[in-house]
Order: sequence, then structure tokens, then C-alpha cells
Amino acid sequence: MQTIPLRERRHQQALKDRARLERQRDDTLDKLSRIAAKLKAVRRSIERYERTPAPPVKPESLAVTVFREMARDAPAASANVEPPAPQPQAPAPASVDDDMPDFLRRSKPDAVGEAIAAEQEAKRKAKAHGRIATLKAKKSGATKQMPLEGKAALAAIRGG
Repeated sequence: MQTIPLRERRHQQALKDRARLERQRDDTLDKLSRIAAKLKAVRRSIERYERTPAPPVKPESLAVTVFREMARDAPAASANVEPPAPQPQAPAPASVDDDMPDFLRRSKPDAVGEAIAAEQEAKRKAKAHGRIATLKAKKSGATKQMPLEGKAALAAIRGG
């Protein structure tokens, strides 16, 4: 085994270090350019928000108002005091349900929903049959057979 002189080893190490540091520099510059692009997009977004007026504030729902009042009236909890016993909940007023949009209410599926569900079920079954057929073909070795050529191929095409 031939030993390399110390000077040559240090020279090779310096070359490796230079290549590594150049790669690091290039990666860092790439990362910096990506961050600069993101920063530019965020600045534009902020400018857009500052240019457009804020939409009018909608009145709060009853539940949000009650929650905020409870949070404001609640005493600050200290570490030495046990939490108070939970108070019985009053039934929700009927007006909360009236504020709910129709598309959020749970109801029995209509004809359109049933048709979509039937279509999804048929698609799922077709996919399952395809998977099963592929597994059977792999098991029987049909996927490893040589493809048909010439007259045999024509006969397979014509015969279906």
C-alpha cells in the first residue's frame, strides 16, 4: 500500500472542503431566493388587504354572545381554589336552530343523494372486481405468458 504524503492529503482535503462549501453556498442562495419570492407574495397580500375596505361586521349569533358574557363574568381562577361545581345547562333556545342554514341541517337523503351514493357504490364494486381479476391473473400466471402473435393474435381479436 502506497502512502500519500501529508501535503498531498491536505491538498485533497482542501479540494473536498471547497466543493462542499460551494454546494452549501449554492443551496443557501437557492433557499434565500425562494424565501425572497415568498416574502414578496406576502407583502403583496398585505398591500391588497390594506387597499380594500373591511366588509361590514355581521351581528354575532346568540351562542357566541352568551359564551363571551360567561367568559367575561367568570372570576379569575387561582391555584389554591377548587373550581366551582358545574351549573346545570339550560336547554338551547329554539332561535339558534332557526339561524342554521338549510344546507347544514341533517335530513334524510333525497333522490339526488341516493343516486350519487348508488353511483359511488357501483364504482367501488367495479374497482374491487378489477383488483380481484388482477390478483387471479397473477395467481394463475396469466400475466407472465408470452403475448399472442400472428394468426393466434388475429383469432383472439376476432373471437373476442
